[in-house]
Amino acid sequence: PQLRCISAWALGRYASWTVTADDPSLVACSIEALVGRLLDRNKKVQVATCSALGVYVEAAGDLMTPYLEPVYRALMEALQLYRTRSILCLFDTLGVMADNVGAAIGEGPLPGMYVPPILKRWNDIGRENPMDRSLLPLMECLGSITVVCGMNYQPWAVETFEMAMSTIEGSMLIISHYNDISDVDDELADPMICAIDLIDGLIEGLGSNFATLVAGSARFGPTFPNL
Repeated sequence: PQLRCISAWALGRYASWTVTADDPSLVACSIEALVGRLLDRNKKVQVATCSALGVYVEAAGDLMTPYLEPVYRALMEALQLYRTRSILCLFDTLGVMADNVGAAIGEGPLPGMYVPPILKRWNDIGRENPMDRSLLPLMECLGSITVVCGMNYQPWAVETFEMAMSTIEGSMLIISHYNDISDVDDELADPMICAIDLIDGLIEGLGSNFATLVAGSARFGPTFPNL
């Protein structure tokens, strides 16, 4: 495991060099090596590989476009496998991909490959504990994804909006039990802040169509009749 961790670190460390070298096969080989280790059963290797992939994506940017399908397929398989710290790294990497690769992550069938599994993971975790800290990076990565995907995110927009609003409701309910707002720990407000940022991403991505989204929400539409 230690050797695999060091190898992943080295690939991330030399990412800037490989993406600017004259040999394009270096990018393909590096991505293939990292993707091949995403499903490693060792937790330390999972974290090292996911972190290195994020570093590589930052360096490669839109050079990742030809490899997006196999990368997302592997990441979604890892989503079913990972727990605790590994899953946090995975969500960070998904956010890095949205922030650095650009519009290509929202084109064609790609969003349908990775958005539903992320929302399912949110549902699964949320049913057990809506305030679970692992949901924070999940919402953050979705916020980046909604902005980049734009209108292509529409099939999942209402579900995402309702889940974000439910998180805000839950946070406010917990906070309402405090007599003095100054006694509220910042950590209690974090889920609400992330949910608000996610809704902001929906607004930015959908533009004027956001009002239609809200109206289509059976649960929260009546709350905003004049939006």
